[in-house]
Amino acid sequence: MTYEEAKAIYDLGQESVIAKLMELDQRVRKLEEAVEKLSKNSTNSSKPPSSDGPEVKKPPKKKSGRKPGGQRGRKGCQRELVPVEQADDQKDHYPCQCEKCRGLLDPSVHRETSKPVRYQTFELPEIKPIIIVEHRCHELECSCGHKTRASLPEAVS
Repeated sequence: MTYEEAKAIYDLGQESVIAKLMELDQRVRKLEEAVEKLSKNSTNSSKPPSSDGPEVKKPPKKKSGRKPGGQRGRKGCQRELVPVEQADDQKDHYPCQCEKCRGLLDPSVHRETSKPVRYQTFELPEIKPIIIVEHRCHELECSCGHKTRASLPEAVS
């Protein structure tokens, strides 16, 4: 707004000045809301990170000083091995040749130096129906010559 425009509003009287001030105040509020809306992102509001624009820089993560992966002393979470007696089958695997000299290894000739490392796999059997009932609807001929076939019971679909 120029000086002349402001003076013209002032010369129109108190009501025109108040109306113009109220209009300008409303425009300022709308601009402040727009600025606030544009400045919101996932780091300073509840907006999801996917709504952030490319200009939003995430704060760097703090280093914990630990190496990635499971830490020393942490108890593992493997499934307990079932006793050997409960296994349905056992398969022994022996090395065929020495990793160092490539010499052939035969379990009947060469000495086993430690207990084998055990692994167990669990397989689900194919599920088959246990009871199969065949329903046969027979046809009989009456002495009058008419043939009648039995119908299925209502319980059978």
